[in-house]
Amino acid sequence: MMQWLLPKFALLTILAAADEHIVLPPIATNDTLPEKMLLFIPGGKVPNYHYSPTAQAIQNAAAQDLRLWVVVPTVFQNLCVISCSLSSLCAPLHNTVEEALAVAVQKGWKRGTDEEDVWLAGHSLGGVCANTLFQAYSSGSTLPLRALSEHIVLPPPSTNKSLPEKMLLFIPGGKVPNHHYGPTAQAIQDAAAQDLRLWVVVPTVFKNLCVISCSAPFLCAPLHNTVEEALAVAKQKGWNRGKDDEDMWLAGHSLGGVCANTLFQAYSSGSTLPYAGLIVMGSYVDETGNHDVTHYPKPVLTLNTELDGGLARPGKTAVWWRQHRALSLAKGEEHALAQKPVVILPGLNHSDFCPGFDVPGDLPAEVDQEAATTTIGEVTAAFLRLQVAPPASATHMSALALMRAKVAWTRDFMAPYLKAQELERNRTDLADSAEGASPFCARAQHIVAGLSKEDDVRLRVRDGFHVDSSNLEHCHPNWTIAADGLAVNSCSHADYYVDVANTGSITAASEIACKMLSSERISEQLKTKAKDPKVPCQVVNRHSVQLAEALAPKQTLERFRRIGRGWCFEEDTPTLGNIGPVWVFHDALSFKENATCMAVSSPVLKTEIDGKIFPGNHYCKFLSPARVLDWMMTDGIKKFSAMEDTPKSKTKANKDDPRVDIVVKRRTTTASLAAAAAAAAAAAA
Repeated sequence: MMQWLLPKFALLTILAAADEHIVLPPIATNDTLPEKMLLFIPGGKVPNYHYSPTAQAIQNAAAQDLRLWVVVPTVFQNLCVISCSLSSLCAPLHNTVEEALAVAVQKGWKRGTDEEDVWLAGHSLGGVCANTLFQAYSSGSTLPLRALSEHIVLPPPSTNKSLPEKMLLFIPGGKVPNHHYGPTAQAIQDAAAQDLRLWVVVPTVFKNLCVISCSAPFLCAPLHNTVEEALAVAKQKGWNRGKDDEDMWLAGHSLGGVCANTLFQAYSSGSTLPYAGLIVMGSYVDETGNHDVTHYPKPVLTLNTELDGGLARPGKTAVWWRQHRALSLAKGEEHALAQKPVVILPGLNHSDFCPGFDVPGDLPAEVDQEAATTTIGEVTAAFLRLQVAPPASATHMSALALMRAKVAWTRDFMAPYLKAQELERNRTDLADSAEGASPFCARAQHIVAGLSKEDDVRLRVRDGFHVDSSNLEHCHPNWTIAADGLAVNSCSHADYYVDVANTGSITAASEIACKMLSSERISEQLKTKAKDPKVPCQVVNRHSVQLAEALAPKQTLERFRRIGRGWCFEEDTPTLGNIGPVWVFHDALSFKENATCMAVSSPVLKTEIDGKIFPGNHYCKFLSPARVLDWMMTDGIKKFSAMEDTPKSKTKANKDDPRVDIVVKRRTTTASLAAAAAAAAAAAA
């Protein structure tokens, strides 16, 4: 029995090691011999420890001439092709390789010039992956194994050792080289310097697209490896790593914010959380569930801008602003301000977070870059101070006051949009439907009735909203004659833009569908004559624009009237054969954008008062006031071609700050941001 147990124990030990990288130091101890590295990619489904005898045999044969290290990384599922199926999809394997080589560095390997000193090998499928990996990181005459861009590490500007030491890990936005975040990082550090010794690390990510390395929580290992590699550089520079769930904050801009949110979720496990909190800039967390603003398990700052031309526009941010507002009501204003603030910064655009890089399709900013960067730094630092300062302290109170002021501006700015959305559907008005009512449809019924002012006061309209369009199909307007007039019940429904996996940009309804009585039917029942019996849906669309303009914040309306493209109202489009299901399920409000306006046309179904099927009805699909506001705030102030509307950079990166540390081919150089960019460009060349 004992003879069986001992081999089993040895086997379990080997299997446990199979998940670890194998690093074999050189056999030769002669320091005069050249030091080289053999990086060996395992074959398909072959655990890496099976290559130890082969590696040792190679070392033995070369021992008289080389001090040869051998690294055999462990690869995901023992199938390297999962991590490197194409040259463009090789970041996961590259990150695994770098992680394994970092272990060798810890064991004493002195990394030289990869294209001279590191040899790539592979067996079977591993040979195919080695070939693909080589091609993936070849660029012109440069044949590096490492990424062409390097991690940025900013030590704290404060040298006061009595201050708490924290780390801000910042994930760059899509296609944005990481050095563009240097000024933003420095602004945050400067604003926090009196209260924190704040490190900032901005890793370089594969192809400058973090989503390749972290497309879902279960596919985030490559980005995690990259992050850990960057943090290792900070550690070499003097960072004392404490408890990540208390001392390390995760941040990201744009797509980097999405990746940061995904990375947070990927390494959360029950009561164990990987970071102290999250900061998303020009970005957002989940719309619903355990990782929306309300339920996020750690503090989260949503920091967006008024003139964001993309997905983090104000209309989209309304989703998380509602959650902040609800949290403030449920747990108090101070809790919501400190733990889950949602802030929109006036006059800034999406590109202001990455100075010197103009994000395609962005809106022109109305604040100069220096002021914008300072504001971003102040708000972010205030959020960090709220997490570390004692609640009654002067530091906490000053940070809270700043956050309160920023949130107050956001509240005033977002209020009109929320009111406009409530016109689409009022969830609390349950008189006619358990799913609410559309105040907009109720008002539209008055307009299409075309009555005089005297007769209109005798018309009372109640609406019933239907979330499912199939329920709208079976709902038909009806009326009841009363002593003082006519009570009408209309039917409504709203369609929305596609939003797969939180990738949609417009949260306003794409149309509001209203089933109403015709002017003729209402006039008949009121025993009167309509002032205008032929009011088209088009008129109500004009009314929608008027409502939006009346609601719009002053600066939004002034800007739109100065540079915006307005609305063109085309004639209504009749539904084929006046067939109700065709109007409900097929016909849609038409939008046609051009250089001068957004042209809109409503599908209309109108039956005669003596018709055989649902006579005396008037169906229209209308333009939502919230959709108008979204147009006024964002797309309507762009030129027709977004490519022609790319804003110009307002400033270049700071060339004088000496706190930017850049890793260039294993040598660490303290340089300015300009030198960092030059080093990355030189490596790419």
